[in-house]
Amino acid sequence: MNYLQLVQDLHGECQMSGTAPTTLVGLTGQLADLARWVKDAWTEISNLRDEWLFKLTEVSWSTASLASDYDPAAAPLSLTDHSDWVPGSFRYYTTAVGTTSEQFVDWLEYPHFRDYYLFGSRRTQVGPPIAVTSAPNKHILIGPKPDKDYTMVGQFQSFEPTLAVDADTPGIPARFHKLIVYRALQAYALTLGAPEALAKAERGEARMLPQLLRHQLPRPMIAGPLV
Repeated sequence: MNYLQLVQDLHGECQMSGTAPTTLVGLTGQLADLARWVKDAWTEISNLRDEWLFKLTEVSWSTASLASDYDPAAAPLSLTDHSDWVPGSFRYYTTAVGTTSEQFVDWLEYPHFRDYYLFGSRRTQVGPPIAVTSAPNKHILIGPKPDKDYTMVGQFQSFEPTLAVDADTPGIPARFHKLIVYRALQAYALTLGAPEALAKAERGEARMLPQLLRHQLPRPMIAGPLV
């Protein structure tokens, strides 16, 4: 369901008099409240976990500039929805050779990276990427400084955009969209004092939220035998 359809569904669940809106433009009164409750419900759900799989995004960029510090919002990345980097997701290959030269890159926490690669003569050391880290300002840092054009590949967690216009669609799979309606229905019920609607909404969320968590959270890695 898109934003408009979610609001129409909520209108039906609330058993409100009158017809459901055919557009979200220019809504007033209780219809505007419905749209706000749906928008807020989606924002709350998308912010429940940082590690939602639907927020996971692949990115690649060239180190042709030979820089070791990359701002996610600036070229060559130019990301508009970057939230945070995913540790352990990085690799690189020599651009001129292609993916047959691909290698994994270690992830270091920033204090360890800083103490090694941003210290003494290692500040100017050049070579193939060995490690990366996320700086406090969310820049991605590469150590040592690249000595030629490599293609870096990694993952980041994106900001899930808010619902704004009729056709906007939540990022979760469609079979979980009803969860947004149940969360919005709770806001309606609490505002208007509708205990039956509140009970229905809470039952629906209690049934569907665990399903979303199982489907959209990374599965724990099980270590193999030590030997």
